[in-house]
Amino acid sequence: MFARSGEAGRRRPHVIIAYNDAAYVGLVSRAFRRHGWMVVQASDGAETRRLAASLEAELIVLQADLPEESGWLTCAKLNVTGGPQSVILVTEGERDEEFAEFVGAVRLVGREEGVEPLLHEAGLGVPVSQAAVQTLTSKMHSISTGMLAGSALWPTALRAPTPASSPNTSAISSEKPLMTSG
Repeated sequence: MFARSGEAGRRRPHVIIAYNDAAYVGLVSRAFRRHGWMVVQASDGAETRRLAASLEAELIVLQADLPEESGWLTCAKLNVTGGPQSVILVTEGERDEEFAEFVGAVRLVGREEGVEPLLHEAGLGVPVSQAAVQTLTSKMHSISTGMLAGSALWPTALRAPTPASSPNTSAISSEKPLMTSG
């Protein structure tokens, strides 16, 4: 979706992060820098809007409950100015998807979801939940256990046919070739 570092002649994409927790900002910053993005931190909504206007940032990550000017209000103001950026609101509390859409956010995520939804929105990865990873790991383990334990655990549809169970085996082997060279 956005230019990556290493693409010749292109400017690196920018993400502005306005969040009042240094640990979260550090986590998000590292993730985007690994993908070649320039990361700029803003302290509040007003600074976010100034940076968005001057940097032409592709993505803005806003804490929904920023002090002074909330992330909700900042998002609405950014969308009135019509900048090219996408805004993601991050919340630690209630989620109001309808209101997030109303103020122009492309996505509303919970902080507990980590950076995956942010990277996904930027086109940098597919979010995978921990539950999905555990389910996949469990299924892979079951399959490998079934293969090692014998065919009794292997699904019937996936078993290879044996010569005795394959119909028309003799007919196929006794048929003459359809085409001959010569």
